Amino acid sequence: MPALAVIVALGNGFIITATLWAAFVVEMTERRLRAAAAYLVTGGVLCCFGVIHSVRADGSAYAPWQLTGVAHAVAAQFSLAYFVLAGALLLLSLRRQD
Repeated sequence: MPALAVIVALGNGFIITATLWAAFVVEMTERRLRAAAAYLVTGGVLCCFGVIHSVRADGSAYAPWQLTGVAHAVAAQFSLAYFVLAGALLLLSLRRQD
């Protein structure tokens, strides 16, 4: 069941996800790492509430505290991935530019 839950979550909200990822990649390519991190934080927040990567089979939004079991674990892992990547970009933005 967890593998199926991940596949369903990846497909839900794909239009918004694609838009966020396109904006993130553009900002990263242009070396605006803080702006890229902001897009990732936005993605993480939207993921927490099921706007993107909804773990429900019907793709509906939810509050994070409404989830239990595998659904909660999958949603938390997706959200955490966005936040960790945003943190990494913020750390990279602190390095000195040559």
